[in-house]
Amino acid sequence: MIRPYLAILKDSYREALASRVLAILLIIITIVLLLLAPVGLRDKQATRLNRSSVRNWPNLANKIQSQAAAEGPSVGKVVFSRFGEPVKKQLAEAAEQSAGEMSGDTISAFVKDLNQVI
Repeated sequence: MIRPYLAILKDSYREALASRVLAILLIIITIVLLLLAPVGLRDKQATRLNRSSVRNWPNLANKIQSQAAAEGPSVGKVVFSRFGEPVKKQLAEAAEQSAGEMSGDTISAFVKDLNQVI
């Protein structure tokens, strides 16, 4: 039942090979794709956090700090180790001053460093 269709495809392929149409088309398509490839490549960050992404920034900062201080491997330890020194100091100061509150500058620096870590 499918044998006649395969015979037609086989014959068409042989004819295209014999007349060099297939080779020419493959070369043209390859050249076009190689020319278009650099246009479509862009290194773009998939996710970005902003100040409204997290409802409770102080709680997130405290969780990251507590995981960084805990024994054993954790995600918080890796994230905290990649923060810059100014952000680490700001987070430590914010934790000492008042529980549950952070200044806008601290949150902005925290968000900026989190985006770099991600």
